Amino acid sequence: RQHHRAKLQIDELKKKLEASEAQLTRTKDVDSLIQFLFQEIVHLRVSTQRSRTEIAVKNFEVVMLQASEQRLKAQLEDLQSGKDVDESMLNESKSKDEQLQHLHDQVRELNKKLESTEELHVERERLSEQLDRQE
Repeated sequence: RQHHRAKLQIDELKKKLEASEAQLTRTKDVDSLIQFLFQEIVHLRVSTQRSRTEIAVKNFEVVMLQASEQRLKAQLEDLQSGKDVDESMLNESKSKDEQLQHLHDQVRELNKKLESTEELHVERERLSEQLDRQE
């Protein structure tokens, strides 16, 4: 009788051990997923910061080109008033206008990338919260 009871207790302990091992495996899987999501969030934050920095640099370049453009326009007006227009200065002004337009285009592209990155960040946060609720 005792032998039978001991065997039942051993079987019960084996079942509990198997259940615990299965639970541990699920916990490790969830931990791995959480770690991956945190790494992705950090990567997105770094990417977002890099995009913001690139935008700030481009905005600064735009401001500098606008100031240069204003100086060139003032010089052009001075020269035109004296009927002494220098072709090279006109070409330089056109080149600056093209550079300015190119920088404006780059800023628009970077703003689009920033919005896309921020949308991905929001989606990651939502998935992380959903995962927390499922736990």
